[in-house]
Amino acid sequence: MRIRIAAVALCALASVAANAQPTGGRPFIAVHGEAKVDVVPDLFPVELTLKETSMDAAATQAKIESLAKGVLAAAQGMEVADDDVTISNLDISPVYEWDDKTDKQVFQGNTYEREIKIKFHSLAKLNEFISSLPKSNALRIQTGAFGTSRADELRRDLLDSAIANARKTAQAMASGVGGKLGAVQNISNQGLDLQYSQSLDSVVVTGARLREAAPAAPPVVMREGKITLDQDVYIVYELVSGQP
Repeated sequence: MRIRIAAVALCALASVAANAQPTGGRPFIAVHGEAKVDVVPDLFPVELTLKETSMDAAATQAKIESLAKGVLAAAQGMEVADDDVTISNLDISPVYEWDDKTDKQVFQGNTYEREIKIKFHSLAKLNEFISSLPKSNALRIQTGAFGTSRADELRRDLLDSAIANARKTAQAMASGVGGKLGAVQNISNQGLDLQYSQSLDSVVVTGARLREAAPAAPPVVMREGKITLDQDVYIVYELVSGQP
């Protein structure tokens, strides 16, 4: 892992007016520090929606519950930790459609639905899990954006690096005009920016692709790629005369 750092001097207070406090007419130096790092993701979430609408309440509920057991069994077979699995309660909601002939809402049955969210720590495990799932037209699979478990640690490191680099640049500017840095007038950051590149970070597999009667779908191809984390800081220093 290599952190890339850059700093850009801001030539006027207007450039950082949203971040800086009034300086009381004293000379100042405003700098922008930036730190970036590329990491390989190690969090691979997937969300499974088990859903079907039917007039047969008992049969549909049994189907959804059986499917949920199959999904959980597949996860347990891969030794997924309990903390990485979330399952919703069974949601039952009526479905109506408007009938133009009778000018009435017509009951179409009830929709039975459960959501299961699972977090994997290996892309290979996620692929293996998707391949092992029960085949059903009531199952929808969607992967989420890949992430990193080190986000908090990296955020702190990037912030420290961006601040240090901004100060180094400010010191060079002050020295260049025969002055030195005074107190910090203002410091602000724009938060952590997470960007994904060179990866397929979202895949949707619907039940239609998993029907037993349909031809076998080609395996889903996913790449880990990389995640770019970016941290910015804006610092305004008072410029103090270097003369005694």
